[in-house]
Order: sequence, then C-alpha cells, then structure tokens
Amino acid sequence: MRHDDRRGMRDERAFSLIEIIVASAVAVLVIGLALSWFLDAMHGTDRVGNRSTSSTQLDGAIAFLRKDVTAMRAADRSASAAYDPTDFATAIATGTPLRGYDDDGVTIRVLDVHDLITATPDELVFSASTAAGTTCVRWAVTPDGGLVRSQLGTAGSACSQAAPVRERRMFVRPAQGEPALAHPFAFVIARPLASGQQCRTALVSRAIGAAERGSVVAILVDLQARDGAPRTAAASGRQVRLDVSSRLAEDYQRALGCAP
Repeated sequence: MRHDDRRGMRDERAFSLIEIIVASAVAVLVIGLALSWFLDAMHGTDRVGNRSTSSTQLDGAIAFLRKDVTAMRAADRSASAAYDPTDFATAIATGTPLRGYDDDGVTIRVLDVHDLITATPDELVFSASTAAGTTCVRWAVTPDGGLVRSQLGTAGSACSQAAPVRERRMFVRPAQGEPALAHPFAFVIARPLASGQQCRTALVSRAIGAAERGSVVAILVDLQARDGAPRTAAASGRQVRLDVSSRLAEDYQRALGCAP
C-alpha cells in the first residue's frame, strides 16, 4: 500500500472522530435545552397553581371582610334606642360615650353607639350586627404576615374582650425570605365644610383616633399574597373599597355635618 493511501485512510478516520465529537456535543446541547424547557414548563405549572391558591385565599378574605363591614353597626344603633340628636352628634364627633335611655324608655345608661373601635393600617376592631346578634370582630395582620379574623364575642364595653372566642386565619405569606404583609388598611373620612351642609372626603393611611372614628365612611383594602417556594412563587393582589353602609343613615349624616 502506498504511503498516500495510508495517509488518506488516517484522514478519513480522523474526520469520523471529529464528526462523532461534534454530534455528541450537539446531542448534549439538545438534551440540555429539552430538559431546561421541561423544568421551566413544570415550574410554570407550579406558578399557575400557586397563583390560583393565593388568588383563592385573597378572594375568600375579601368576601369575608366585605360581609363584616356591611354589617358594621353598634349595638345601640337600633330603631328602639332613644337618644338626643345633639348628644348623639357630640358623641360621634368626639368619640365620647353617650348616655341615653334603655329600651324601656326609662332607665338611663351608657349607650353603645360607636361601631368602629380600632382603625389602624394593620388592625380593625368593630361591632357587626347580624341576625345572630351584635358581635365584635377583629381583623389584624400577624407578625408572620398572616391575616386573621377573630370573633371577640358579644358587643359591649367597646369590644374590650381580649381573648377571642373564635379565630380564622385567612392567608399567610411564606417565611422563605418574603416580607410580611404590608399595611393593608387605609381609610376615607368625611369632614364637614364650613357651611356644615356638605362633606368633603379625605384619604388617610394612618391610625384613626377616637375623635375621628365616627367619620370613617369607607375602608380601602390592599392585600398581597405570595405562595410557593422562591423559584415557583406566585403573587396575587386585591385592592378594593368597602363602604361603611351604616354611615348613610340620616342620623349619622347629620352627626357628621353632611346633612342639614
């Protein structure tokens, strides 16, 4: 065999080896891309599931809170409660107790007319009147970022019961380096104009003092939830305005200076 023929055979063998190396590299790349796509697809599925979970939790919390705010009404804000309109207006405007007549029209006692007891960016405590009676409820953010609804028992003594009768945890942000729930509550308050015949509203995001709690006409709720491990975590949010329907009553409008 001639020398040139042997060199040609070596070149063919060398070329075949290069082809194998290139083909192997391409195969590894294709497999890697396919695996990456598969993992991304799986993580995408997890994110969709986590977003659905957090979204469902938020919807449930908003629905429950809306129901409570709709029922916000103090125990003695009833048709049978007898009180002097001027005294009632003073009590609402200053946050002070109101003395009036009991249901028998004779007995004088301190009337419970303040439905909103505590209003801060992280906590709400108020009276809610339902078919089962008037109870005190508390909505509060917990240190771990959860949102908890507590039923404090029957209304009275300005909802001062410390131990909850029943608690319901609405949702919890994961503790995997995620920040706690931001301050979820802000408030729309009504302030009378100089004429005393109309009211203007203002948005505040601070704690409401006792003298202002009667002027809160709406609660703005901003809830953010995040569910899942860091790689597959999904966030959901809800921003709603909940009007306090009891503020629309004529006696309350007059007390706020929003009606003649």
